[in-house]
Formats: sequence, structure tokens, C-alpha cells
Amino acid sequence: MNMICRNDLEYGHNLSPGNTVWDNPNDFTTLKTARSKRCKNCNETIVFKSVVIEFKRWKIPLTIIEENIYGEGGRIPRAAHYLCEECGDLYFNLADRGFAFDYSRTNETFNSFKKIEQERLTEIRRANLITRICL
Repeated sequence: MNMICRNDLEYGHNLSPGNTVWDNPNDFTTLKTARSKRCKNCNETIVFKSVVIEFKRWKIPLTIIEENIYGEGGRIPRAAHYLCEECGDLYFNLADRGFAFDYSRTNETFNSFKKIEQERLTEIRRANLITRICL
């Protein structure tokens, strides 16, 4: 089963029955569950009242039985997922730059972004060096 971001829903992408979908959070919140949770990105333990990002999730009905229970186009609730404050910072910074990615791969996305930025800076430095040599 695929996990689909809410932005993908707005554009009609990957809306297959059985997919798990989530809403993109707007801000940090505190963990209000009775038990501690694990960050879905770094797998660190998050304790009660810690600062987190909460991803509310649901599943698109897969079978006729699920459609009968939840209605056509209904939402089957799934347990929320959480990112710790550090991973949440990375998530919001990447999302603000226009990246669309699976929140459970925030570190991988950040490392890819870092590599792309380093390559871009290297190309700019080379171009500047060539310009200086030619002048």
C-alpha cells in the first residue's frame, strides 16, 4: 500500500483504493497521548507533552465492505504518526522550499537536498573561476 500526501489528493494523483493518505500539518503541537510514541523519521522516543508534528492519516476504502461501512469516498481512520521536534524542523524547512516527500523519509530528502545544493555551489564556483581566468 502506498502512502499519499494530501497535496497529491488535491491534484488527483495516486488515488487508488487501499492507499493511506495524510494531511500536511501547519504547525507544531504537543504530544497528548497517554503513551510515548516513536518519531517516524529517526525512530527516537517521544514522551508526553513533547513538541511534535502530528500527521492525521486515513485510508481510501479498498473493498466493497469498507465502502458500505464508510461510504463511497469515505475515510477510514488510521493512527496518527508523529515527528519529533528536530525532524519536524527539517520537515517544515523542506516543505517550505517546495519539496513533496514522504514524512518518514525526511532525513533522506534533506541529505539529497544537501547534495544537490553542494553540486550547484560547485558549478557556480567553477563558472566564477572560469570567468576570472578569461578576464
